[in-house]
Amino acid sequence: DYTASSSLLMLSVPMETLNSASLPKYNAQCTWYEGRQYYSVQGQIYTGITTILAATRSEEEEQKFKDWEKQVGFAEAQRIRRESTKRGKLLHKQIEGYFNGSSRAPINQDVEQQNYWQSIQPFLEEIGEAYLVEGNVWHPSGFAGVVDALVNYDGQLWVCDWKTSTKLKRWDWIQDHCLQVAAYTAAINRVYQSQGIRVAQALIAIALPHTEAQIFRIEQEELMEYWQIFKQRLAQFKAMQ
Repeated sequence: DYTASSSLLMLSVPMETLNSASLPKYNAQCTWYEGRQYYSVQGQIYTGITTILAATRSEEEEQKFKDWEKQVGFAEAQRIRRESTKRGKLLHKQIEGYFNGSSRAPINQDVEQQNYWQSIQPFLEEIGEAYLVEGNVWHPSGFAGVVDALVNYDGQLWVCDWKTSTKLKRWDWIQDHCLQVAAYTAAINRVYQSQGIRVAQALIAIALPHTEAQIFRIEQEELMEYWQIFKQRLAQFKAMQ
């Protein structure tokens, strides 16, 4: 978890002692109820991180979604969401296969999906090792999710989150993504505390159809700020129940 002492956020386990099999993976049952995502882990129920963020968007953000939906039409908005979800799930599966060694390159995919793979692949090749891929994590304050990856990048430990987009993103457009990885990081530090994990930085990698992926780095101090904001959103969500 994050604390006031920044020294506690450093990686306390030597990097060389970690490997792709050194961190256990935990089972979690994911269910949906009334449009919200929940995880059952070790007999406890946790709310999905994305559910918390979606339920606590500002009125301004909600209006942007409504305006966009009105502009493109409800049916088209639904189609775009479905395509985006499908694209993202397939890319996650491809990346998981890449790190697990089952496939170093995806096969049997259409040209568009191949473009997204080619966008993200150069960044994947820069990663030294993945210690956790598609791992269930949770936090005693009541939230859970599936972290995309915990990796060795540039000799340091990072939480990674994979996204896809049809166009380049601006920093101010991905603020909920930043809150999401802050929550993942806090959860990882709790779940893997006994393994000595203290990760304090995150990467958001956004695959694009016609260019290399955008990589957004969130360093320790900034990630701590996002964690504080996420805790406020979590408290807001609990007050709505």
